[in-house]
Amino acid sequence: MATKYSTAEERKTSKRQIDNMKDVLQNPIAWNEIRDKESFKKQLHQEESRLKQITPPKLDPIERRTYAQRIEQLERVMRLGNAVKGIPAMPSQKEQWDTPAGAVGKHGTWETFWKSHSVDDDDNIIKPDNGYGAIFQWKDMRRAFFADREEEDPDIANTDVFRPNDPEVGESKFIDYQSMTMSPLANLSYEEVDELFPEREPTTGELKVRAAELEKRREEMAQELRCQAKNKDGSQCKRDRIPNKVHCEVKTHKNQFKEK
Repeated sequence: MATKYSTAEERKTSKRQIDNMKDVLQNPIAWNEIRDKESFKKQLHQEESRLKQITPPKLDPIERRTYAQRIEQLERVMRLGNAVKGIPAMPSQKEQWDTPAGAVGKHGTWETFWKSHSVDDDDNIIKPDNGYGAIFQWKDMRRAFFADREEEDPDIANTDVFRPNDPEVGESKFIDYQSMTMSPLANLSYEEVDELFPEREPTTGELKVRAAELEKRREEMAQELRCQAKNKDGSQCKRDRIPNKVHCEVKTHKNQFKEK
Protein backbone atom coordinates (compact mmCIF):
# COMPACT_ATOMS: atom_id res chain seq x y z
CA MET A 1 0.00 0.00 0.00
CA ALA A 2 1.17 3.55 -0.68
CA THR A 3 -0.13 6.90 0.54
CA LYS A 4 -3.85 7.64 0.49
CA TYR A 5 -3.50 11.24 -0.60
CA SER A 6 -1.78 12.49 -3.74
CA THR A 7 0.49 15.50 -4.15
CA ALA A 8 -0.98 18.97 -4.59
CA GLU A 9 0.17 18.96 -8.22
CA GLU A 10 -1.60 15.66 -8.96
CA ARG A 11 -4.79 16.91 -7.34
CA LYS A 12 -4.55 20.15 -9.29
CA THR A 13 -4.21 18.20 -12.55
CA SER A 14 -7.25 16.07 -11.67
CA LYS A 15 -9.30 19.17 -10.81
CA ARG A 16 -8.35 20.76 -14.12
CA GLN A 17 -9.46 17.64 -16.01
CA ILE A 18 -12.79 17.63 -14.18
CA ASP A 19 -13.35 21.32 -14.97
CA ASN A 20 -12.60 20.70 -18.64
CA MET A 21 -15.08 17.82 -18.76
CA LYS A 22 -17.76 19.96 -17.09
CA ASP A 23 -17.13 22.66 -19.66
CA VAL A 24 -17.90 20.10 -22.36
CA LEU A 25 -21.19 19.21 -20.66
CA GLN A 26 -22.23 22.86 -20.62
CA ASN A 27 -21.21 23.55 -24.22
CA PRO A 28 -23.87 22.24 -26.66
CA ILE A 29 -21.47 22.17 -29.60
CA ALA A 30 -18.72 20.32 -27.71
CA TRP A 31 -21.25 17.96 -26.11
CA ASN A 32 -22.68 17.08 -29.49
CA GLU A 33 -19.21 15.90 -30.57
CA ILE A 34 -19.12 13.27 -27.80
CA ARG A 35 -20.18 9.92 -29.28
CA ASP A 36 -20.52 7.83 -26.11
CA LYS A 37 -22.18 10.29 -23.77
CA GLU A 38 -22.91 7.75 -21.02
CA SER A 39 -19.27 6.68 -20.87
CA PHE A 40 -18.24 10.33 -20.73
CA LYS A 41 -20.56 10.98 -17.76
CA LYS A 42 -19.33 7.83 -16.05
CA GLN A 43 -15.71 8.89 -16.52
CA LEU A 44 -16.49 12.31 -15.06
CA HIS A 45 -18.15 10.73 -12.04
CA GLN A 46 -15.16 8.41 -11.53
CA GLU A 47 -12.71 11.30 -11.73
CA GLU A 48 -14.71 13.31 -9.19
CA SER A 49 -14.79 10.32 -6.83
CA ARG A 50 -11.07 9.76 -7.28
CA LEU A 51 -10.27 13.42 -6.54
CA LYS A 52 -12.28 13.22 -3.34
CA GLN A 53 -10.40 10.09 -2.27
CA ILE A 54 -6.91 11.51 -2.92
CA THR A 55 -7.60 14.88 -1.27
CA PRO A 56 -6.62 15.25 2.43
CA PRO A 57 -9.46 16.10 4.82
CA LYS A 58 -9.83 19.52 6.39
CA LEU A 59 -8.86 19.38 10.06
CA ASP A 60 -10.61 21.08 12.94
CA PRO A 61 -8.54 22.40 15.92
CA ILE A 62 -8.90 19.18 17.93
CA GLU A 63 -7.84 17.05 14.96
CA ARG A 64 -4.85 19.34 14.37
CA ARG A 65 -3.64 18.67 17.90
CA THR A 66 -4.02 14.92 17.40
CA TYR A 67 -2.18 15.06 14.10
CA ALA A 68 0.60 17.19 15.59
CA GLN A 69 1.20 14.65 18.34
CA ARG A 70 1.16 11.68 15.98
CA ILE A 71 3.45 13.35 13.43
CA GLU A 72 5.98 14.12 16.18
CA GLN A 73 5.83 10.53 17.41
CA LEU A 74 6.36 9.06 13.93
CA GLU A 75 9.29 11.37 13.22
CA ARG A 76 10.92 10.51 16.54
CA VAL A 77 10.67 6.73 16.21
CA MET A 78 11.68 6.71 12.55
CA ARG A 79 14.64 8.98 13.24
CA LEU A 80 16.00 7.09 16.24
CA GLY A 81 15.09 3.45 15.52
CA ASN A 82 16.21 0.91 18.12
CA ALA A 83 19.66 -0.60 17.71
CA VAL A 84 19.08 -3.20 20.45
CA LYS A 85 16.07 -4.59 18.59
CA GLY A 86 17.65 -4.24 15.17
CA ILE A 87 15.34 -1.45 14.07
CA PRO A 88 17.32 0.87 11.76
CA ALA A 89 17.77 4.54 12.61
CA MET A 90 17.35 7.13 9.89
CA PRO A 91 20.61 7.76 7.99
CA SER A 92 21.89 11.30 8.54
CA GLN A 93 22.10 14.07 5.98
CA LYS A 94 25.88 13.75 6.03
CA GLU A 95 25.67 10.06 5.19
CA GLN A 96 23.25 10.76 2.35
CA TRP A 97 25.40 13.52 0.91
CA ASP A 98 28.79 11.80 1.33
CA THR A 99 27.41 8.37 0.29
CA PRO A 100 30.13 6.27 1.94
CA ALA A 101 30.16 2.51 1.33
CA GLY A 102 26.94 0.98 2.65
CA ALA A 103 25.01 4.29 2.80
CA VAL A 104 22.60 3.38 -0.02
CA GLY A 105 21.84 -0.01 1.52
CA LYS A 106 21.38 1.54 4.95
CA HIS A 107 18.79 3.98 3.63
CA GLY A 108 17.05 1.20 1.69
CA THR A 109 16.83 -0.94 4.83
CA TRP A 110 15.41 1.98 6.82
CA GLU A 111 12.84 2.83 4.13
CA THR A 112 11.73 -0.78 3.61
CA PHE A 113 11.22 -1.32 7.33
CA TRP A 114 9.18 1.82 7.96
CA LYS A 115 7.04 1.39 4.86
CA SER A 116 5.76 -1.89 6.28
CA HIS A 117 5.94 -1.16 10.03
CA SER A 118 4.62 1.51 12.37
CA VAL A 119 4.10 2.09 16.10
CA ASP A 120 1.09 2.18 18.38
CA ASP A 121 0.41 4.93 20.92
CA ASP A 122 2.97 3.39 23.31
CA ASP A 123 5.77 3.20 20.70
CA ASN A 124 5.37 -0.56 20.30
CA ILE A 125 6.35 -1.75 16.82
CA ILE A 126 3.39 -3.05 14.81
CA LYS A 127 2.99 -4.36 11.27
CA PRO A 128 -0.26 -3.04 9.75
CA ASP A 129 -2.21 -5.71 7.86
CA ASN A 130 -2.79 -3.34 4.95
CA GLY A 131 0.89 -2.42 4.62
CA TYR A 132 0.15 1.18 5.61
CA GLY A 133 3.44 1.79 7.39
CA ALA A 134 4.82 4.78 9.29
CA ILE A 135 6.28 6.51 6.22
CA PHE A 136 2.94 6.44 4.40
CA GLN A 137 1.06 7.52 7.54
CA TRP A 138 3.47 10.40 8.08
CA LYS A 139 3.20 11.60 4.48
CA ASP A 140 -0.61 11.59 4.56
CA MET A 141 -0.80 13.35 7.91
CA ARG A 142 1.65 16.02 6.79
CA ARG A 143 -0.36 16.61 3.62
CA ALA A 144 -3.52 17.03 5.67
CA PHE A 145 -1.87 19.27 8.25
CA PHE A 146 -0.17 21.47 5.65
CA ALA A 147 -2.85 21.26 2.96
CA ASP A 148 -2.61 25.02 2.37
CA ARG A 149 1.17 24.96 1.88
CA GLU A 150 1.98 21.96 -0.29
CA GLU A 151 1.38 23.70 -3.59
CA GLU A 152 4.11 26.22 -2.70
CA ASP A 153 6.33 23.70 -0.89
CA PRO A 154 6.47 20.31 -2.66
CA ASP A 155 8.70 18.91 0.13
CA ILE A 156 5.89 18.93 2.70
CA ALA A 157 5.73 15.11 2.53
CA ASN A 158 9.46 14.55 1.97
CA THR A 159 11.00 12.58 4.85
CA ASP A 160 14.22 14.58 4.45
CA VAL A 161 12.57 17.39 6.44
CA PHE A 162 13.23 15.45 9.66
CA ARG A 163 16.48 13.74 8.67
CA PRO A 164 19.17 14.33 11.34
CA ASN A 165 22.12 16.52 10.37
CA ASP A 166 24.77 14.01 11.45
CA PRO A 167 24.94 10.59 13.18
CA GLU A 168 25.10 12.19 16.64
CA VAL A 169 22.02 14.37 16.19
CA GLY A 170 18.86 12.68 17.36
CA GLU A 171 16.97 15.67 18.66
CA SER A 172 13.52 16.29 17.24
CA LYS A 173 12.88 19.44 15.23
CA PHE A 174 9.59 19.67 17.11
CA ILE A 175 11.55 20.40 20.29
CA ASP A 176 14.05 22.78 18.66
CA TYR A 177 11.86 25.88 18.39
CA GLN A 178 14.38 27.67 16.20
CA SER A 179 13.73 25.05 13.50
CA MET A 180 9.97 24.90 13.85
CA THR A 181 8.80 27.07 10.94
CA MET A 182 7.51 23.99 9.10
CA SER A 183 6.52 21.97 12.15
CA PRO A 184 2.90 21.31 13.14
CA LEU A 185 3.79 22.36 16.67
CA ALA A 186 4.77 25.79 15.36
CA ASN A 187 1.02 26.48 15.44
CA LEU A 188 0.76 25.65 19.16
CA SER A 189 1.71 27.71 22.19
CA TYR A 190 4.40 26.56 24.63
CA GLU A 191 1.65 25.72 27.13
CA GLU A 192 -0.12 23.51 24.57
CA VAL A 193 3.13 21.77 23.63
CA ASP A 194 3.87 21.10 27.32
CA GLU A 195 0.39 19.64 27.68
CA LEU A 196 0.88 17.35 24.67
CA PHE A 197 4.35 16.18 25.76
CA PRO A 198 4.58 16.54 29.57
CA GLU A 199 7.67 14.34 29.94
CA ARG A 200 9.91 15.99 27.36
CA GLU A 201 12.87 18.17 28.35
CA PRO A 202 13.11 21.60 26.65
CA THR A 203 16.38 22.23 24.80
CA THR A 204 18.77 25.01 25.74
CA GLY A 205 17.77 26.87 22.61
CA GLU A 206 14.10 26.60 23.47
CA LEU A 207 14.67 27.86 27.02
CA LYS A 208 16.44 30.93 25.61
CA VAL A 209 13.57 31.58 23.23
CA ARG A 210 11.03 31.18 26.03
CA ALA A 211 12.98 33.55 28.30
CA ALA A 212 13.22 36.16 25.55
CA GLU A 213 9.49 35.94 24.79
CA LEU A 214 8.63 36.16 28.51
CA GLU A 215 10.78 39.28 28.85
CA LYS A 216 9.09 40.75 25.78
CA ARG A 217 5.64 40.12 27.25
CA ARG A 218 6.69 41.70 30.55
CA GLU A 219 7.92 44.78 28.72
CA GLU A 220 4.68 45.01 26.74
CA MET A 221 2.64 44.76 29.94
CA ALA A 222 4.78 47.41 31.61
CA GLN A 223 4.35 49.63 28.56
CA GLU A 224 0.58 49.36 28.84
CA LEU A 225 0.73 50.63 32.44
CA ARG A 226 2.96 53.63 31.63
CA CYS A 227 1.84 57.16 31.02
CA GLN A 228 1.42 57.71 27.29
CA ALA A 229 2.46 61.36 27.41
CA LYS A 230 5.74 62.69 26.03
CA ASN A 231 8.45 64.52 27.95
CA LYS A 232 9.92 67.77 26.63
CA ASP A 233 12.75 65.87 24.93
CA GLY A 234 10.23 63.72 23.05
CA SER A 235 10.77 60.57 25.12
CA GLN A 236 7.84 58.74 26.65
CA CYS A 237 7.06 59.31 30.31
CA LYS A 238 8.14 56.39 32.51
CA ARG A 239 5.68 57.05 35.31
CA ASP A 240 2.68 54.77 35.84
CA ARG A 241 -0.55 56.13 34.41
CA ILE A 242 -3.62 56.89 36.52
CA PRO A 243 -6.07 53.94 36.54
CA ASN A 244 -8.46 54.19 33.58
CA LYS A 245 -6.45 57.11 32.20
CA VAL A 246 -3.66 57.31 29.63
CA HIS A 247 -1.57 59.89 31.57
CA CYS A 248 0.10 60.28 34.97
CA GLU A 249 -0.43 62.95 37.65
CA VAL A 250 1.91 65.48 36.03
CA LYS A 251 -0.18 68.49 34.96
CA THR A 252 1.62 69.06 31.66
CA HIS A 253 1.07 65.42 30.78
CA LYS A 254 -2.64 65.67 31.61
CA ASN A 255 -2.89 68.68 29.35
CA GLN A 256 -1.53 66.69 26.41
CA PHE A 257 -4.77 64.67 26.41
CA LYS A 258 -7.27 67.48 27.05
CA GLU A 259 -9.95 67.72 24.42
CA LYS A 260 -9.40 70.62 22.07
